[in-house]
Amino acid sequence: MKQPRYLIFWTQQADDERIEQGNLAKNCPRYIKRQLQSRYGRNGRGRLWVADGIPVKEIVWNDSKPAAQYAGNAGGIVIHGRDYNTVKDLPGMVTDLELNRI
Repeated sequence: MKQPRYLIFWTQQADDERIEQGNLAKNCPRYIKRQLQSRYGRNGRGRLWVADGIPVKEIVWNDSKPAAQYAGNAGGIVIHGRDYNTVKDLPGMVTDLELNRI
């Protein structure tokens, strides 16, 4: 299956705290690091953090998706699909733009 162009890396505050304690790979793209820093300590409530150059501004929210409950209490960092391997083993959850868990 082809990787989607964009994904959302959802984290709750507890996830961010664990990531902050050194779980971030040294090769993590700078834009993800910046968005994690921006997200840290802020209530997510299903909001998106989007780096410059990524055209995603919002998603269609679907409460019937199993991931919606977690994402509704988290903040989502929109990432390039090619960077999935950078975040897949971190605390949190990754979905596509339709809230399907990856």
